[in-house]
Amino acid sequence: MKYPKSGRRTKVIIDKHFQLRTSLVGVLYILAVGVFVAFPFAYLMRATNGLLVGYPSDLAASFEKLQGIIIISGSFFLLSIMVAWIYFSLLRTHKVAGPIVNIVRIINEYAKGNFSARVTLRRHDELQTLAKSLNNMAEALTARERTLNEKFRDRLRAAREEIYAGSSPDKVRDILTGLEADIELILEARPGLSGIVREEARDSAEPSSEKVEEETPREIILK
Repeated sequence: MKYPKSGRRTKVIIDKHFQLRTSLVGVLYILAVGVFVAFPFAYLMRATNGLLVGYPSDLAASFEKLQGIIIISGSFFLLSIMVAWIYFSLLRTHKVAGPIVNIVRIINEYAKGNFSARVTLRRHDELQTLAKSLNNMAEALTARERTLNEKFRDRLRAAREEIYAGSSPDKVRDILTGLEADIELILEARPGLSGIVREEARDSAEPSSEKVEEETPREIILK
């Protein structure tokens, strides 16, 4: 299914399977009620025709004409109900199908790591509570990611200062170990990144800490 962008929806039928199935179920119920009413009515008309055998022909003809009017009126009434049901059911399910399509599209964006996407629904749409919860979750994830990035930058700045200050290799190694943990947290906050990227980031951090043991901070700076 193609997910349209958020905004004003121009199509009434968004999810054909869901909306048309709902309308069809309602039509079948209406037809079932119509058949349930038609059988007793047909039996009553047949019994009434039997009672009119001894009456004048003009009276019987008038009654048959009345029966025809009742049948036509009943059929038209039943058809009108079905048309009205289809129309209003499509409008009603539109307020559910539209938000579902929009929410699924936003969830797919979150799966890619794009937490800046937000669910935007119309005022009379359903699933407003779910949309609000998803937006709140995205806000929390964005704030968490921002905090992790700031923490990572602070550790990186501290590591740079320690190296320039000529600190011991053990102290620099401890800072780099903390940077490795921060990288893991940042990668976990981005679901779109694969496990291969995490593994490469981990492998690239290990030689750095080992290299610090072998070289002095001054040698690291010169390189």
